[in-house]
Amino acid sequence: MRTILTRAAAIFAAAVALAATPSQSAQAQKALVYCPVGIDETGCTAIVNAISTRYLGGVDKGWDGTNGTVDLATVDVGRYSVFVVPSLADDSTESPYAKLRNAAIAQRLDNFLTGRIVLWSGTPDQGSASRTEKDALLVNFVAWADANYATVRGPGLVVLQDQSENSASRYGWVAGLVGIHVVADAATSSYAGVRTLDAAGGTLMSYAGGQFAFTNMASYGFYLPAGAAGISLSAVGQTGTSTGGQVVLITSPGGNTGTAVVRTDRDDYAPGDTVTMTGTGWQAGEQITITLHEDPLTHGDRTLAARADASGKWVNKDFVPELHDVGVRFVLTALGSSGVRAQTTFTDSRTVNGVTLNGGATVTVSPGES
Repeated sequence: MRTILTRAAAIFAAAVALAATPSQSAQAQKALVYCPVGIDETGCTAIVNAISTRYLGGVDKGWDGTNGTVDLATVDVGRYSVFVVPSLADDSTESPYAKLRNAAIAQRLDNFLTGRIVLWSGTPDQGSASRTEKDALLVNFVAWADANYATVRGPGLVVLQDQSENSASRYGWVAGLVGIHVVADAATSSYAGVRTLDAAGGTLMSYAGGQFAFTNMASYGFYLPAGAAGISLSAVGQTGTSTGGQVVLITSPGGNTGTAVVRTDRDDYAPGDTVTMTGTGWQAGEQITITLHEDPLTHGDRTLAARADASGKWVNKDFVPELHDVGVRFVLTALGSSGVRAQTTFTDSRTVNGVTLNGGATVTVSPGES
């Protein structure tokens, strides 16, 4: 009897805690910085200090759950509006990028990193010189990267310079996170300014009525040997001549920014609620394959279907979260027969309808609409 009551009380306490948890929207103003414990903690701290005033929900450090970090293997990545990777370096004694190369963690991040992407060949998280400008540059990066969180419901990505000892392996881990095959340009050059090539570059480099300019602002560079759809080369190093230097800034507008967009009618559902999924901007008559991936994984991916009408719109109402889905975030991927792809996320965590205690008494927990 006592065991049954104890278990019922525990379930009820968990339900109350869950009901008190803010919705995804309320938690959106939160950032996550990749911080390998014991490796270049100064750079990590510099980023956290620079961007902390922007995020009302705070800035978390991501690693393995020790030393004040959150565990990248289990944390709900979708609650953050940006993920920042500091400038680090793999060498013969340390491998700070190893966790990002871990297949399971890379896959989790890949599922959620649907926002804008910034790759910068510089180290604004390092050194005390030009600290005001470096901090402002970091704020520009995260502000641009997280700007479409409300649309994609997943974090943007900011990657700073990979200074690994083996230049051929630099940025190799990026492909596992967002599918961009970036190669380091190891030719040694340093730039005190840049020449922007598009609107994104102009926005990111804007500072005090002009552009950022400080010693060793960027160096080396990178390129895309195989190209990449939707990726822009947004700035090159300023050489002082009409010819630009190496590419030092790469950007991507993120998911749900092309012609095809997928949305859900809410960002958080209770068990038993119907999830209304809608698509716009697809080709007329296009067949849409809808995949729902769970995190944490409780069972395999669900596959649904829809067909775009003559105006390129579609609706699917075939999914209803169940009780065992409480606490799960779903990654929704819509793939058209034309190859067009769009993504968003939603959660099942808003309401626990009731807990039946020993003896038949039922306690209802209902926090209301988020």
